[in-house]
Amino acid sequence: MKSDTIRVGYVDVEVHSEDLKDDDCFGYFEPYPYPKIVLHSELSPIYEAATAFHETLEAISAIYGLELTEGQIRTLETAIVDLILRNPGHAKKWMEMLNDEKDKNQERVEDAYADASPSRIASGDG
Repeated sequence: MKSDTIRVGYVDVEVHSEDLKDDDCFGYFEPYPYPKIVLHSELSPIYEAATAFHETLEAISAIYGLELTEGQIRTLETAIVDLILRNPGHAKKWMEMLNDEKDKNQERVEDAYADASPSRIASGDG
């Protein structure tokens, strides 16, 4: 069994890969006793990615209290996966832009913590 973790809001969600043939499903999200996503280990790459995206939407719905129906989640999954597949250049550019902004925000946070360090405040530099 492979395991990984993704962050959804303030929650770490474990992602497992298991044989789900007997469960007759591609994957599922389980919120309790701890949040986890389980994906069928024998999916093709495109189905694994789409299923992971679907189950992540399930996790978002549960964690943020959205109460989305299975039909709404399936529609969002299908539409967004289709958007990415039909526009890979744009999707890649958007991801790069988000990562660039994340890096800039991280630098701002680090600078703010450095400016507020007790030694700088005590010396009158902060």
